[in-house]
Amino acid sequence: LQRAGKEQLPGLRLTERDTAVIEKVHDYRALTTEHIEALCFTPKTRSKCKLRLKLLYHHGFLLRTEQPQSLTEGRKPFVYWLDKKGAELIAINRGIEFSDVAWKPSTHKIGSQFLYHLLDTNSVRIAINLAARQHGMTITEWHDEETLRKDHANDVVTIKGPQGSEQKTTVIPDDYFVLEVPIVAEGRSIYPRLFVEIDRRTVTGEASVSNQSQRDWAHKVQAYVAYYHSDAHKKRYGSTAGRVITITTGEKRAANLKAITERAGGKSRFWFTTFAQLTPDTVLTEPIWSVAGREGRYTLTA
Repeated sequence: LQRAGKEQLPGLRLTERDTAVIEKVHDYRALTTEHIEALCFTPKTRSKCKLRLKLLYHHGFLLRTEQPQSLTEGRKPFVYWLDKKGAELIAINRGIEFSDVAWKPSTHKIGSQFLYHLLDTNSVRIAINLAARQHGMTITEWHDEETLRKDHANDVVTIKGPQGSEQKTTVIPDDYFVLEVPIVAEGRSIYPRLFVEIDRRTVTGEASVSNQSQRDWAHKVQAYVAYYHSDAHKKRYGSTAGRVITITTGEKRAANLKAITERAGGKSRFWFTTFAQLTPDTVLTEPIWSVAGREGRYTLTA
């Protein structure tokens, strides 16, 4: 994690792929070596990935940190973040001010819980992007949590609180995207609108009535239901259509969240699968999803 001195600094001539790597790290905020391999390299060129990342790190375009790990886990891949020279390059390439890149030297200084949540969110995003590319679909919009937090700040809805009281709340998904799915036989496309929730078991499944909070899954479901039927949602997204797809740690947890969703009034808008099941080959085109209010498994784009 120590950069080479000027005397030992290896030479670097930036390539188009180097620039693409820097852009991806900026867009996703943090990416592991494996993430970058999947996004920017092919199976035949992945052996070059670590070398290029090493050069980009030593020349100050990217910063790299280690993931928290125990001795039994072994060494995990580095996590790469945008560094100052990378931010300067993005500003030049996009024709914007350096301040508009929103780079800060302390961006990487986050707790392990937030880091793993961000990396899991990015793993899902990458799988969806690769799947769309593989199956001739197009992601027409993608908004991350930071953008949604700003956009939804004033989209306040009211839900029932403890003992019949009312609570004001907002809905802040982990991601939101619109997918264009061609229906070739009919010469048209459909456009599913999907909010993404990453569940690492840090949210209580269903708290007691006297202890409800925004870290309670039932509360989150009620907030989503209220938001989908609100004027704020219709104004922002143009309709009341949409789904919430949740990726969680295992089958038991997924079944529990589905049952809580149904008791909280959530219906077929809420879809569930696990990290183990979700890959670029399955996420969009295989029946890996359970749906609130239904039995069986479903395909996201069917």
